[in-house]
Amino acid sequence: YVVDIGYTQENGTVILGILNVCNCVGRIILGYFGDQIGHVNMLTMTMVTMVLSVCGVWPFCTNLPALVAFSCLYGLSTGGYISTIPVVVAKLYGTEKIATVIGWLFTSSGCGLLFGAPIAGAILDATRPHLTYIPIMEYGGATLMIAAAALIVMRVNKGLKWERV
Repeated sequence: YVVDIGYTQENGTVILGILNVCNCVGRIILGYFGDQIGHVNMLTMTMVTMVLSVCGVWPFCTNLPALVAFSCLYGLSTGGYISTIPVVVAKLYGTEKIATVIGWLFTSSGCGLLFGAPIAGAILDATRPHLTYIPIMEYGGATLMIAAAALIVMRVNKGLKWERV
């Protein structure tokens, strides 16, 4: 994406590095705040932030400072997501079921990782000759929205309020 909007591969590498550093920071900081406000609450907030960053920020990133801002926001939120999943699973399903539930979560994530890139590539190819990444952004945002909606449905089904859970 960075190269296609006129920057170098080195710029793209730096943007990816920033995203990954922010992911590491998000794991620690948002994991800590999850302890304070509740891990289910933090997981919900990180999912919503991921949706908003992909759908509301990334499509407008046409320069490096905007891409840095997006990378920071998305990286922090994905880090928070990663750090809260195991705790939420343990709270909702018990430690005796944690291996099974996380196994299913990672299996379903694996399917997304396995098929997501080829689907995104096909979507991108379909935009030629006027290459645009907007449909890929919409696809990614839609999959994140489905995941966030599933989390909200789970909250409702489990009767979870916004207290510290």
